[in-house]
Amino acid sequence: MIYLLVFWLHAQCHLPFRACNAILVCLAPIFKSAGIVLDPLMYSTHPSVMTALRADPIFQVCPVCPACRQTPNYSFNLAPTYDDVRVQGTVFHTVV
Repeated sequence: MIYLLVFWLHAQCHLPFRACNAILVCLAPIFKSAGIVLDPLMYSTHPSVMTALRADPIFQVCPVCPACRQTPNYSFNLAPTYDDVRVQGTVFHTVV
């Protein structure tokens, strides 16, 4: 439940990663002092909580055309192409 709370605070309330980490680090000794046995031990970082919940964001990073600021058109596994004729063939170069 704590992991879901931390993930929700980050996703909905835009709580920064460091604040999420602080919540996790502060709650572990509180549970221990209350006599609650945690097995396995609690995660102490927000990325590890996201991985444990399988809630890692999935997105694609695309290059942007320097002239028109548009993302390329991808079709299947072909090389990206731009609609802007000014930059055709100038954005991606094959390095040999």
